[in-house]
Amino acid sequence: MRRRHWTGLLLLAIAVLLGLGVTLPVIRVDRFVFFSREASLVGIVWSLFESREFLLAAIVGVFSILVPAAKLGLLLFLWRGNGGGAVPEALFRYLELLGRWSMLDVLVVALLVFAIKSTGLAAAASEPGLYCFAAAGVLSMVATRAIRRQQGTGSG
Repeated sequence: MRRRHWTGLLLLAIAVLLGLGVTLPVIRVDRFVFFSREASLVGIVWSLFESREFLLAAIVGVFSILVPAAKLGLLLFLWRGNGGGAVPEALFRYLELLGRWSMLDVLVVALLVFAIKSTGLAAAASEPGLYCFAAAGVLSMVATRAIRRQQGTGSG
């Protein structure tokens, strides 16, 4: 029972970190001395939508916001007991795969910061939202393993 309690707190932490990760700035770009712009994941999706880049906005929105939120919802469902049914092992493998893909966003932003810095035309820095998003991704992988063990499927 104690493990379930800690897993519940872990899921709460993931929810808070994910919320902060998508709403806080993930990157800041400074051009010259006077121009600076910060962008959050939600802001990036909105800017893409306003720029009529609908496909790109959909891809970023789905994989950066909706998929992590859906994974968290599914983890909450499994943690609460999923109606008492057995959970297929394939579902946990799928959740672990999603966790790995969610970290791709962090890698892309890190590469973007590096690329901007290396051009010399602007300065870029990662912002707190990136770290919150990354922490949510890592903790969701930990939660998946914890719930998998609690369900008694696989060796984890």
